[in-house]
Amino acid sequence: MESLGISSLSGVKYIPDLYISDRFAARSPALLRSLGIKYILSVTHLQDVPKFAEEEGFVGKHVEIEDDVTEDLIVHLQGCCDWIDERLSSLDGEDGDGGGVLVHCTQGISRSAAVVIGFLMRTLQIDFDQALAHVRVSRPQANPNEGFEYQLKVWQQLSYDVFDSEGREKEGYKRLQEQRVRVLVGKEDALVKERFKGVAVLVADIGKMRGEEGEWSGKSEAWERVEMMEEKWRRSGGEVEEEVDWRGGFALDGEGWGRE
Repeated sequence: MESLGISSLSGVKYIPDLYISDRFAARSPALLRSLGIKYILSVTHLQDVPKFAEEEGFVGKHVEIEDDVTEDLIVHLQGCCDWIDERLSSLDGEDGDGGGVLVHCTQGISRSAAVVIGFLMRTLQIDFDQALAHVRVSRPQANPNEGFEYQLKVWQQLSYDVFDSEGREKEGYKRLQEQRVRVLVGKEDALVKERFKGVAVLVADIGKMRGEEGEWSGKSEAWERVEMMEEKWRRSGGEVEEEVDWRGGFALDGEGWGRE
């Protein structure tokens, strides 16, 4: 395992006192203190959130986010960015209670990078590619999954807020959510088909082995059931559906959302 050090925790270009890391660096009090980090934003699973005693002086926030292209990242972006902004602003406060901010996930590659990129996009008013380039200056492995990338681009077109002035979901966000539901349902259907196919193959293999051992002969009821399962499988579409483009045919254009 790579030794823990500065290389596992990276500063963010143009934003002093903002850092990104994996879960291991986030658990090192000595490393955090050496960089003046006080605030820790964990965008990962609960088991990867660092646990410090209150007297150690660290302040944390946890947001449960899966590293999956269909995960609803966009709904968390404003809250995460506001939290980072408030913590960094406290560095200049009169109470002297400021400290650096660390954003981490499991490996410091996708989820934490996506949140930091979103913060840069909103703060510096730059696009996704520019923000990603800034992060990769010090953290070349930063690589949000394609679902996060697309949502960040949508978020920019939604003016960094999924709600309008009356608190209603904006049309672009609603379309994104509708497509997400369709893809999730499709993934579940594909999983069921794959499991069904696996059971049929397993039963067939067991039947063949028993037949070779002389326990079965001729056309058994078990074989008939296997053939019925295989026929049902063929009627249901055979192979698992190809992976669906989670964006659902929507493309970003100059006015926001349009059809490809």
